[in-house]
Amino acid sequence: METMKWLQLATSKDKTRFNLGSIYRAKNCLVATDGHRLHMSNGLIDATPHYLDGLDADFPDFAQVLPTQTAVSTVQISSGSVKILQKLMNLIKKRDKWNTISLSVTREHEQGKDPRAKGTIQYLDPDLLVNLDLNIGELEGIPFNLSVNLAYLVDALSMADDHLVTLEYRGQFDPILIKHEANTAMLMPLKENK
Repeated sequence: METMKWLQLATSKDKTRFNLGSIYRAKNCLVATDGHRLHMSNGLIDATPHYLDGLDADFPDFAQVLPTQTAVSTVQISSGSVKILQKLMNLIKKRDKWNTISLSVTREHEQGKDPRAKGTIQYLDPDLLVNLDLNIGELEGIPFNLSVNLAYLVDALSMADDHLVTLEYRGQFDPILIKHEANTAMLMPLKENK
């Protein structure tokens, strides 16, 4: 996906939040946030006409919310999973306004040091139980489980056009970072579906 279109996905659609409705041009990157997620690119700084400029006081200080601690786990995920995840999103969007899914990353073999990992997406609802496997690479660090907004995850993964992205996990309540080349998406974890 083109970088500008990818950034636009994270802008606010709420007309009353005009300061979040555009892509912000910072000193060394372009940033978009709707208050729930953030997309950032270190490219195209001089080549884009679409940004807020001179409204520094109105755009949130995004650098304060970016995690600074080292990730405890990293895993490669194929952005080719987007098509499967979009089908799931179409199924659940009328059931759950937050599109909450559980993302689980475990080792294929619990014993030993095999770095191969298994990624699973689960949506648990009494009327719709879904369990999907993701195409992922090696897991560095500890296995983890977290709940995220599926629509935001799909948007974040779409930055890579069928390439691998790196997902960085820092803790159950910490934001996750999804990276590909010059682009970074930050997603906040959600509470588990009940």
